[in-house]
Amino acid sequence: MNTRLQNFKRGGIPLIWFLIAVYFLYIRIPFVSAEEPILTNVLQVLSLPGVESSKGLEVRLKAVITCSEPNFPLLFVQDDTGGIYIYGYVVGNGTLLHPGQTVEVVGKTGRGRFSPIISPTQIRVVNETREVRAVPIDPAKLQSGVFDSQYVEMEGVVLQQTNMAGQLRLELFNGQKFTVWVLHSTLAPVEDLVDCKIKIRGVVGALFLDSNRPYQFLVYVNDQTAITVITRPQPQGWAIPSSSIAEIVQYSPIRKDLHRVHITGSLTFLWPGRQLFLQSAEGGILVKTSTTNHFHFGEIVESLGFPFRAAGEPVLENAILRGTGKTNVLTCLPIPLNNLNNSTNCSTWIESEGQVMNVNSSDPELSRVQLGDIHASIELCLLREKGEPVPDFRPGDKIRFHGVVQTTVDAITQKPRTVVWSTMADSPQLLSRVNTVLETRQQQLLKATTTILGVAVVLLTITLLLIRRWGQERGRLLELTEAKSLEVQTLSEAQIRRLVQEREKMSRDLHDEIIQSIYAVGLGLEECKSQLKKSPESVGGRLERAQQALNEVIRNVRKFIANIEERILKGREFKTAVKSLLLTLGETKANRISLEINQELAEELDSGVALELLNITKEAIVNALRHSAAKVITVYLREENNRVVLGIQDDGKGFKTSDLSHKGFGLRNIRSRAREIGATFDVESHSGQGTHIRIELPETNL
Repeated sequence: MNTRLQNFKRGGIPLIWFLIAVYFLYIRIPFVSAEEPILTNVLQVLSLPGVESSKGLEVRLKAVITCSEPNFPLLFVQDDTGGIYIYGYVVGNGTLLHPGQTVEVVGKTGRGRFSPIISPTQIRVVNETREVRAVPIDPAKLQSGVFDSQYVEMEGVVLQQTNMAGQLRLELFNGQKFTVWVLHSTLAPVEDLVDCKIKIRGVVGALFLDSNRPYQFLVYVNDQTAITVITRPQPQGWAIPSSSIAEIVQYSPIRKDLHRVHITGSLTFLWPGRQLFLQSAEGGILVKTSTTNHFHFGEIVESLGFPFRAAGEPVLENAILRGTGKTNVLTCLPIPLNNLNNSTNCSTWIESEGQVMNVNSSDPELSRVQLGDIHASIELCLLREKGEPVPDFRPGDKIRFHGVVQTTVDAITQKPRTVVWSTMADSPQLLSRVNTVLETRQQQLLKATTTILGVAVVLLTITLLLIRRWGQERGRLLELTEAKSLEVQTLSEAQIRRLVQEREKMSRDLHDEIIQSIYAVGLGLEECKSQLKKSPESVGGRLERAQQALNEVIRNVRKFIANIEERILKGREFKTAVKSLLLTLGETKANRISLEINQELAEELDSGVALELLNITKEAIVNALRHSAAKVITVYLREENNRVVLGIQDDGKGFKTSDLSHKGFGLRNIRSRAREIGATFDVESHSGQGTHIRIELPETNL
């Protein structure tokens, strides 16, 4: 017995220790390593591929707040490894977060619209002091996106300064333009920074419109303490010595600093709030300005602005103007139409003649007349005052006109094109009206017929694809009924019948309304084609009726596509979507709109309701800007009597609610959208006292 025990001690005990070691090395260690680690710094989050970041990995890190604005909301933090955006943060107990505070962030990773983000579950301020240094970057690298969410330092000359309801928007230049948004500009008096060279420290952020692709990167600055003035130009303003236009024409933007220049010239064209042209003995120059000063033709005007080049042409941007009260007698330079494309004629006041090719007066302010032939063509842009008639020109007419030549770049082809700016007040003179030539008329009608037939074919193709798509969906519904009968049993017979009826109605409407309409248009075009040689004079009216019918088909197809491809909007994105809507209106109009949106209520909205409320808001704002002459428009989302209420209120001229049935499509559209989501629609308005629209949601939509 003792011998066996001694043998076990000599061989068995080492074997047991060997088995224990194997267990921990090859079984326990792989099990532990398979656990997902907690991410403890920003670089680990930013290094995740898009798919990995969307898995909601756990994050626990300490960082310094570099930018904070609860009203947007905006929150950026940065540690020693980099900066990141904190999405949808909520701090309890009324605590506000401030730049410079050290916080502990606990949350999950998210993919973000551009770079990875953190969705926090807890943000706690800790009593630690950490220093974050801004990284100096070249503005040329800003739009690359590599510095998104990073704390940076940049320099530039201020081209434009706009105060917007407690915030400050700066446009800077340092090799290229970039935008700076000062979130809190009420902490100190706002000084005039235009033409100053400054240094700013802030966080790079992206602006989005309707897609997930950023259209601009800018820098968010917390307040004026993050702005340092490096140099101020001496002298400033109108005290800057006047330069000749010839000196500006020779200017090259490749220089270290850019500052204002002061020029004087005679006015040859003015579009208030947009642009004007000045001319002197040395030449002419384009001046872009947002000021709405009115000057008369030939008046000597002083301009203070920043010199740039656009399409190779000198231009003065962000300019301010003042008149001298003096007038010059200008001499118009006669130039043949085919020589207007010569760059030496840029910004010059000319006189020329040409044959009309096409006239487009759809713009409420401009009529665009295409002049020329197969060898050369230019666009004559005629500015119309309110109430002025559109030009009565027809293809083939020969006209004489005066205007200022400009070279621009076509937005589609990216090729230079020549534009001549003039006004209806300058009254282009009709030299001759070409008689109708049968062969020319036939060519034009044949071209129009071919174009309409091409559009009809495209619409027919779209219609057939839509019918095929609905047929496939109906087939999938039947397959689902056969394969998953247990699940289908949970649906009532009425629900199934309604789904089938809806798809049959869609197919019937597509067939009866769109296909039959296109078929009718095709018959009309065939008749036009047969009449081209017999009686071309009668074809014009037939083509016009065919075009009207085709436009109706296009509207119907758009309705079907809009219903099928409806965009989904999350409730938590409602406020951001409204802010993006305001950005598309331009600064002047956006400054008149105040938002009072309860973010907690918005997050409770389902996608369909949020989308309808956004469309209602857009319709109401556009109506107020277009018709009411309102100075202030307020959009609010709040709780009243346990109901969510959306309101749009303005101080415009209002109207009599007794005439509501005669109002335009806008209010009817809003009422219809409210009915779609089961909400009540109410409008209160009095002449001279503004308009108040209320949309009250039922409790089921909370």
